[in-house]
Amino acid sequence: MNDRLRSKPSPMITAQMEKILNYIQQHGKITDEEIQTLLDLKKTRAFTLTKQMREMGLIEVDGRGKNKEYAIKI
Repeated sequence: MNDRLRSKPSPMITAQMEKILNYIQQHGKITDEEIQTLLDLKKTRAFTLTKQMREMGLIEVDGRGKNKEYAIKI
């Protein structure tokens, strides 16, 4: 079997992720509510998106619940 078919594709930064990163660069941080408003997303999609970004090492989370904020990972 071809190695390319077995390996997972490397994660790509999507247009939504790019918007979140740009927002954080301008404002220093972003909340779940701001992500939902910025991208017109429901809570579950915003959660999935930020989870993917954390797993990719793009952002880090500070706080929990309603006080949760995301920043660019240093």
